[in-house]
Amino acid sequence: MEVYSLRSENVNLKTGYVFVAEGKTKFARRTIPLTPKAKEVLERRMKPGYLFPNQDDPNRHITQCRSHDDLVRKLKLDVRIYDFRHTFGSRMAMAGVDLPTLKELMGHSTIAVTMKYIHPTPEHKIEAMRKYTSHNYSHSGVE
Repeated sequence: MEVYSLRSENVNLKTGYVFVAEGKTKFARRTIPLTPKAKEVLERRMKPGYLFPNQDDPNRHITQCRSHDDLVRKLKLDVRIYDFRHTFGSRMAMAGVDLPTLKELMGHSTIAVTMKYIHPTPEHKIEAMRKYTSHNYSHSGVE
C-alpha cells in the first residue's frame, strides 16, 4: 500500500504536498496536495525515514496496519484499508471533482481505471435526477 511507503523526505508540510515516490506504474508516482487533517496527522509522524516504519526493522515500512486489523476484528466489520481508495474516489466524484483530476490524484493510468473506484450512493443518484429534472424543465419551455 503506497501510504506505508511514504518517507519524511516525501512530505513538504510547508507547501502542503506529499510526493508518492513508489508505485506500480509511472502514473502512481505523483504529487498530492494535503488536506489540513492529513497535514496534521503527518506532522505528528514526521521523523527521518519511513512515516509508517516496521516496528521490528525501522529501515523497512509496515505492510499492513495491525491496529486497523485488530479494530475491524473487534467490531466485526468487513473493511480493509484498501477499501478507503474506493471511498475516496466515490466521495471526490460525488463532490464534483472532474475525472481527469481524480485520475491524477489517485495515480491511475486511465479514467477507465478510476471509474472502477467510483460508486455513487443512492442519494447522490436521486439528487442527480432532481438536478436533471430541474434543469431540463426550466430550459424546455414546459411548465
